[in-house]
Amino acid sequence: KKHTIEVVVDRFKVRPDLQQRLAESFETTLELSGGIAVVAPMDGDGEEIIFSANFACPQCGYSMQELEPRLFSFNNPAGACGTCDGL
Repeated sequence: KKHTIEVVVDRFKVRPDLQQRLAESFETTLELSGGIAVVAPMDGDGEEIIFSANFACPQCGYSMQELEPRLFSFNNPAGACGTCDGL
């Protein structure tokens, strides 16, 4: 059975002057965890938010390919609508 280990990387109240600290803490979290970060309110109110840098949902396992410009073109089969073929 797999176990989950959660580590608090940083604790602070979000303010405009802490933008750099937030970014650095988030990057550290993604590096240490292999691409998963959980943000939780300090006071316990509200929901945890889970982020993934792996193009995959950490909860259900759904994954997608890395985003490329061709995926946004209706002229390319990779980006075209499956129902109408991009038209």
